[in-house]
Amino acid sequence: MPIPSFSVYQDTWQGNQLQYSTPRTNNITDTDLSTWGVGGAGAPTITTGQSDPSGGTGAAKIVFGSTSAGYFYQYITANNPQSYGIWLKGAVGGEVVAWGGNYGGANAVTLTTAWAYYQANNKTTLDPACQIYSNTTITIYAFAPMAQPTTAVTGDFIPTAGSPVTVTDYSYNVGGTQIVFATAPILGSIITGVYENGGHIFSIGTGDGTTTDFDVPTSNTIELAVPQNIYSNGSPYHAFSITPSDTAMLAACTLKIYAGGTGAISVILNRDDIDHPFTFQAVAHTFYDIAASQVLATGTTATGIIGLN
Repeated sequence: MPIPSFSVYQDTWQGNQLQYSTPRTNNITDTDLSTWGVGGAGAPTITTGQSDPSGGTGAAKIVFGSTSAGYFYQYITANNPQSYGIWLKGAVGGEVVAWGGNYGGANAVTLTTAWAYYQANNKTTLDPACQIYSNTTITIYAFAPMAQPTTAVTGDFIPTAGSPVTVTDYSYNVGGTQIVFATAPILGSIITGVYENGGHIFSIGTGDGTTTDFDVPTSNTIELAVPQNIYSNGSPYHAFSITPSDTAMLAACTLKIYAGGTGAISVILNRDDIDHPFTFQAVAHTFYDIAASQVLATGTTATGIIGLN
């Protein structure tokens, strides 16, 4: 059985993140920040165990108490280019720090009092170190640093404890009927798929912190629930205007389609394959018994299209 063509996403505290079936590496060796070094004439003081955006206490409080240059850093595996990502916030807002690789490999960022994610991508540095740098008197908070030997930071945060970590977010089981996560999706995370050839979003499941295997569709079939809101004689009693779209599904499966103006109407029939649209020639002011999950913009020339269910 072929593996269906779709991308997998997991919606967590980090946002709706694309998952990867290829390896990703975090070159930061200690993401809890407790073993990072400090340096410079204005070397900051560090307090770990602070509240973080995931709901835990993995963040660090970093106090730069001088206008002399100071930095908070960790040496990493020397790979160029290197890309960096981290969650930061300021104590009062407006704090400016440089984040990324040192010796010209950092990005200047202005913080707010809310946690936000910052990247410094595709950096080539002389010294393989990751750092936060400041020469002003400020207090900031940091969490979940990433350093990847790629042109951009990709995917969810990868925690480490003593050495770089490489993960593959998920794989398919034999036959492609399930995706298997390397780490169980966290409690409450929403797992969805997006078909690559149509942009349709579909549900895969919800994380419970334990389950790693999730069933997935084995074809590109798109199906909407058949409406029950009909009269006893089978006639629909709800109508809604349809704007043809090559990506958006209808709000509900149609029982009938009304054409206001003559022309072609291209539809995806409910329970049919999204790669095989059905196109028919409609006559103005005519009803058609069509159970459709989508009316496509491509191939549709009729106007005033209304769905009934």
